[in-house]
Amino acid sequence: MKPLQQGFFSTVTGTELNGIALDAAYWWQNIREPVAFHQVMSQWVAEFGVVVEIGAHPVLSGYIKEAFKECEIKDSIVIPTLSREASSPSSIELSIASIWASGAELEWRRYFPVTGQLVNVPAYPWQREEYWDTCLK
Repeated sequence: MKPLQQGFFSTVTGTELNGIALDAAYWWQNIREPVAFHQVMSQWVAEFGVVVEIGAHPVLSGYIKEAFKECEIKDSIVIPTLSREASSPSSIELSIASIWASGAELEWRRYFPVTGQLVNVPAYPWQREEYWDTCLK
């Protein structure tokens, strides 16, 4: 599976855009032009097998799953972020865990840029060795 992408596929243009193109004129066009959802999803699902639906309620999941079926992609998954029934920080954590479990490669260095130091902790609770003393040596 490909690494997790951060691209933005526009349902206005039907193509992938960078963030610079998302100006006031784009959003003006966004509310006035027909939605090219099917065109975008056909491109997306042909390239990636995981779609994360970001929003307050997963209303597009059914349409996304249909796009996967049309492209005959069997190993696909749609991951919601929030829903009306469960919208808490743990919902986002579950979404992130689902993305990782689906096989997407996460850029761990981005979140943990400094490599930690391994420390041997006492194996038994009755060993009277201070953890912090071991850590700071």
